[in-house]
Amino acid sequence: MKRLIINLAVFVLTLAIGATLHALRPTNKRVSRPARETESYGVYSAVIKEFHHGDGNLVLIYDVTSVGPPYKEEAAEFKIVRKNFPKVKMPEILRDYSSENVTHQALTPRFALASHYALVTDSENYFANVGSFHSRYLNSRGIIGLSAIGFNARMDQALLYARELCAGECGGGFYLLTKEDGVWTIAEWQLG
Repeated sequence: MKRLIINLAVFVLTLAIGATLHALRPTNKRVSRPARETESYGVYSAVIKEFHHGDGNLVLIYDVTSVGPPYKEEAAEFKIVRKNFPKVKMPEILRDYSSENVTHQALTPRFALASHYALVTDSENYFANVGSFHSRYLNSRGIIGLSAIGFNARMDQALLYARELCAGECGGGFYLLTKEDGVWTIAEWQLG
């Protein structure tokens, strides 16, 4: 009888410890799509502000995300990210980035920008006739293209690729952002 009580006590204690550890573990559950979209527009807005610094120009943004390459350990672009962004939780954030960039995602006018902005379609081919494009969109420098965003499980780190297409000195690269006190800020970036 004494042995049965000891075994039962060990079983209950093991169960209690397991339940406690399970409750304390970091969650990897996907965030709801609306919550993810809200965070995404905060990230996009922070990066676009970096491109434009409130310069008063009309900000043009492609109306869909660009599609990035699938995450593979040996892929050159991800080697760059791993090398230059040591704060990124690998491979968690890269896998999320890759899964979000399988297809184009529609963007809507939810950016928090001080400047005026417009969403443009890919069919408004910027490079086919730059002069015609600029006459249609006065005071614009070019078009910003954005990838979908990869988040870590806690949704306090974000990775995306952003670029500005223009006739002058424009470019893009990977951006790592962190969220502190409810505000997304660029922690690191790598042109490429």
